[in-house]
Amino acid sequence: MLDSSLDYIQAIPDHESLPEHGQSLSNVCRDVLNYVMPYSYGNRHPRFWGWMFGAGTLGGVLADMIASAMNANTGSSTHSPILVERTVIKWMRQLFGFTHENSGGLIVSGTSMATVLCMAAARQRALTKVRQDGLVNKPRLITYASTETHISVVRALELLELGSKMILRVPTDENFRIKIDDLKTMIQND
Repeated sequence: MLDSSLDYIQAIPDHESLPEHGQSLSNVCRDVLNYVMPYSYGNRHPRFWGWMFGAGTLGGVLADMIASAMNANTGSSTHSPILVERTVIKWMRQLFGFTHENSGGLIVSGTSMATVLCMAAARQRALTKVRQDGLVNKPRLITYASTETHISVVRALELLELGSKMILRVPTDENFRIKIDDLKTMIQND
């Protein structure tokens, strides 16, 4: 193991460096096919359920290709990507029986970004003018979360400058449900 590690370190200067000149699109595509695609995550099998994004589909490939080809600006409320998002949100509202007056939404890239937006909305609700005044002289906000909470909650707290130390972990029972009595005690102690 030591010899292999030393060989690896000594060979670093021999590795290909950053190109000094551009390449043709066909060469870039060849390199991607040879050096990138074979080493992607193991989520290409149609029965892969290890992560929330699952296996890729032909429909997803085509949708990404169309979106990339359009390269649409979403700065106007009348451009097609915005109208598609509004339509999908309307369908979700209907599917879940929500009223137009009491619901809305955004389509985001995934759970991590949804968590950031959720925590930002909670911060805005609790601190009212934080967007204008910032966090200076504001009360500290505590987040109570299960011991099973995803790391994206901690990252959201850090990104929003609320502090990763401000998450208090609430114990769970054998079914991974928050122990409500423990939560009540934690809130009373704060």
